[in-house]
Amino acid sequence: MSFYKKSLPEPTYKPIQTPLGVLHGRDAVLVENLFYDPQDGGLLRITGQLDGASVTLNPQGLAAIPFTLSFDDVQAFTVTQVDTYGYGGGSVSSFDQVFHSRWRYDLMNRHSTTITGRHTHYHLRTYDDVFDILCESFELLLDLPD
Repeated sequence: MSFYKKSLPEPTYKPIQTPLGVLHGRDAVLVENLFYDPQDGGLLRITGQLDGASVTLNPQGLAAIPFTLSFDDVQAFTVTQVDTYGYGGGSVSSFDQVFHSRWRYDLMNRHSTTITGRHTHYHLRTYDDVFDILCESFELLLDLPD
C-alpha cells in the first residue's frame, strides 16, 4: 500500500438533504429507468419513485413520489446489486455524499486531467442496487401534486 493511501482519512458519509428531508431505508428509492449519455456532458439520469414512508419530511402524507435524479459531468459510476455490495460500507442514508472517498482519490491520481476537485462522490442505495457516482453536480426533481 502506498504512503498516499495510508495518509487518507477514513471516508465519511453525509446524508443529502432533499426537499423531502433525508431518505432512509432499503425501500426509500425505487428505480424505474436509468439513462446515461456520455456525449451529453456525461449525463446520468435516474427516474423512479420515492417511498413516502421512508422520507423525513412528508407533510402531504404521500405514499409514493415520482422523481428524476440527474447527475452532470459524470466521470465514473458503478452499479452493484445490493446483496453483492453488502449492507455496511459507512452509508448513513439512502443518498449520501462521500467525503474523503478513496475511490475518488484513486481516480484523481490516475486521471488527473479529467477528474478534479469539483467532482464529488455520491452514494445512492436502492432496494436492488447500489450506485456510486463521481460527478460535478446533481439535481433532484420531484413530481409533487399542487
